[in-house]
Amino acid sequence: MAGALALACGPAGADRVLLAPAGQVLSPGSLRWETAVRGSDSGDNIQWLQAGLPGLELEVARDDRPGRGADWTAGAQFAIFPGTASLPALSAGVRDIADQTRFGRAYYIVAGAPVPVAVPPFSALRLNAGLGADGIKGAFGSVEMDGPSRLRLLAEFDSRRLNFGLELPVTSFLKLRASLLGGDAFYGVNLTFGGASRAAPDFGLDFEF
Repeated sequence: MAGALALACGPAGADRVLLAPAGQVLSPGSLRWETAVRGSDSGDNIQWLQAGLPGLELEVARDDRPGRGADWTAGAQFAIFPGTASLPALSAGVRDIADQTRFGRAYYIVAGAPVPVAVPPFSALRLNAGLGADGIKGAFGSVEMDGPSRLRLLAEFDSRRLNFGLELPVTSFLKLRASLLGGDAFYGVNLTFGGASRAAPDFGLDFEF
């Protein structure tokens, strides 16, 4: 995937960084709808609908690809430990349980935690690391870094490739995101409602490219 540009509000928790899972799940009471369109082909897209429950995130996904029509599947991520100031959040999950989407069925366990040591010019760091099976083959990990002028850098290894992203908040609830995800460009929208976030407001609009 080649690049992505997104307008987004602060998330109600964080279930993934770019493609790789994150240690935290969506906040209870939050609802997120996300769509991503590949390049200029509106017939090649994927949509996710996620709901945050106490200790659990549920997901329904629809994947549209040329010549295949729509494929539907579901997933879930369970919060094993919510995390504290000194201990990482820990969760486990399954995505694409029906093995229908372009990403494939995967099982994983992942931990995520803020890192107190800042690396100039970045003011804050968060690390996620985990192990997966099936569609996620072995180890994966990611880093989220808050930089100057509120820029946020995202980088991950999703077990098969390196992905990168850059976020720029436009207002308290809007961000611009540019992502590099292998060799394909996707453009889309993300809406997040409800729940409570540790770092941002609980309503969002996210356009991804």
